[in-house]
Parts: sequence; structure tokens; C-alpha cells
Amino acid sequence: MDRENRMLEARLLQAQGHTQLEIAELLGVCERTVRNYMKQMPRARKRPKRPSKLDPFKQVILDQLEKNPSHNGELIFERITGMGYAGKKTVMKEFVAKERRRIEATAVQRFETEPGLQAQVDWKEFGKQVVDGKDTKLYAFVMVLGYSRKPFVCFTTSMDQATLKSSQDRLRHLEGVIA
Repeated sequence: MDRENRMLEARLLQAQGHTQLEIAELLGVCERTVRNYMKQMPRARKRPKRPSKLDPFKQVILDQLEKNPSHNGELIFERITGMGYAGKKTVMKEFVAKERRRIEATAVQRFETEPGLQAQVDWKEFGKQVVDGKDTKLYAFVMVLGYSRKPFVCFTTSMDQATLKSSQDRLRHLEGVIA
């Protein structure tokens, strides 16, 4: 009888009302051993680590995900099945999902600039609004400064180059007032 089974048997005998001496005689061990069995908490046995059917194909999957993290899982499954994978699709999908999370969690290094050297500019259409009594398309000129990450928004009725220049001039004027 192995140690775990003896410990279990000792606990069962104790629950039935047997003394430690009686348990020791029934199990063929000394009384001190029974006392030690009673002190220790029973624990689940660790399962042996068995190789997965997916193991030989994991590097192929990782290479594909490094190139394109959003690569279709069905296509990956078809590819490794053609290479000899005989496992289940769910096992492969769980591995792919875990690796996608790991890839997406990698930190993105911020691009830092000196003050006044870089900004990101974009236009956003806000549909039609009544301006000076008539329906006019309204746009937002948005500029985010690279150093401070502070946004500047200016609403306009045109997205032409003259409006762009005017919006940039307003920003420079505001920077002088704020600074």
C-alpha cells in the first residue's frame, strides 16, 4: 500500500472512531507514523506532464502569428492538419488565443519628440450644420502635439489648404498666449 493510500485509510479509520494505536496495528506502521499522517493535509497528486499533439506544430503557428497576429485560425488549422497534426481544433485555437494575447500585450515604445518639432493632423467631418442661415458641411481640424500630446481642435467649413494654414496660424498664436 503506498503512502497516500495509507494516509487516506488512516483518516477513514480515525473517522470511524479508532485510536491511533489501533490504526497503527491495522496498517502495520508505528504509532508515530499515524500521528504524522494525521498532521499532514491531504493534497492532490500532480499529474505527469504529457506531450501534446500540438507540440511539434507550435513553432509553425508562432511563426505565422508573428507575421500576422490576426491570421485566420481555420487556415492555421488546415495548414498544420496538412502537415500531420491529428489533434483537435479547440486545442489549437486555445494555443492561438493565448499567443495572440501575448503578442498584443508586448509594449509599444512611444515615439518621443522635442517640443514644437512634430504634430499629427487630421480632419473629421461633422455632417451638415446651419452656418450663417444655410446648411453647410462642418469639419473639425484636429492637431495633436507630439511632445505634450495636447490636442487642438478648430471647426471649419472647408478642408482646403488656406483653411489648413489658417488653423495652424491660430494654433501658433494660442501657443504664444499659453506659453
